Amino acid sequence: MIIFLDLKAILSIPIILVLFLGITMTSSAYGQIEAGGVSSDSLPAGTTWYAGEGLKQGDFFSYSTCFVDYKECTNFEMDFWIKGDKIVGSETKWLVEVVVYDGNKIIVGEMELGKIAPEPTGGSAELSVYRGAFKSSIAWLSAFATSDGSSGGKGPKGFDEVSWGKIGNIGGQQVVPLAIETITVPAGTWETVIMSWKTGGAISKVWIADNFPFPIKAKTYTHVAEGIPPPEYDFKLLTYKENVQESPFVGIESTANELVAAGCDTDIEKEVIHKNLVKISDTKFIFSMDLKIQLLAVKYNGLLIS
Repeated sequence: MIIFLDLKAILSIPIILVLFLGITMTSSAYGQIEAGGVSSDSLPAGTTWYAGEGLKQGDFFSYSTCFVDYKECTNFEMDFWIKGDKIVGSETKWLVEVVVYDGNKIIVGEMELGKIAPEPTGGSAELSVYRGAFKSSIAWLSAFATSDGSSGGKGPKGFDEVSWGKIGNIGGQQVVPLAIETITVPAGTWETVIMSWKTGGAISKVWIADNFPFPIKAKTYTHVAEGIPPPEYDFKLLTYKENVQESPFVGIESTANELVAAGCDTDIEKEVIHKNLVKISDTKFIFSMDLKIQLLAVKYNGLLIS
């Protein structure tokens, strides 16, 4: 009996196997990104963390940070000191003194932080853009882990949990405890847990330390459909001090206040949005492009500096 074999079919078998194995291995690799959970002798199973853990009166922090929605992640320094409690209605919040160093500007003010989730809920108008950046970067993990889960919060989360939740706006990517790593930043050396997720082809990471209120470091990326993802937020802890009982900002004044005292007319950080020819009277410029411009203009003795 003669058996006829289809040579093309035989040759296609290895190709099919390779493709199948490749898909299986790729799916497995992506599955590993989706699942986490870590523990060690120093961080035994059951160890939990939440945003604001260990935060107390007298704590002083200094961060170098940036956020994508503020000048496309232009770096600035944010120093803040936990002054004490503030009663707002029926709620007790943290009252925080803040100084921001943004290029050649200094902005001094206050902000209020919640105690269940350390997110800014009020404060000086001059700090509004920086409070927004703080909430979306340094305090971002409060969306997943808070001190109390009974009042609308998420509650503490374990380092050994496979996932802390999904990021809904970028396709449901899991935020997972990925690894334990000892890192060094200007504020010192810390044993940290890396919280990680994948978005737009890039791996975002936030390094947190047990019993420390805010992350030590972060490097995250914006979700994009194609191309190289730009930074979402990027920060590191420069300084941390405990039991600071006197304001560390005595004698520091906002740049605008100093210019006013010197007899200058100031117009700081004005946003101008226009569609057609627009004349900006303060600067005596005419713009004919459809764009959004951040202006820092100081008029002194008839001379415009911007």
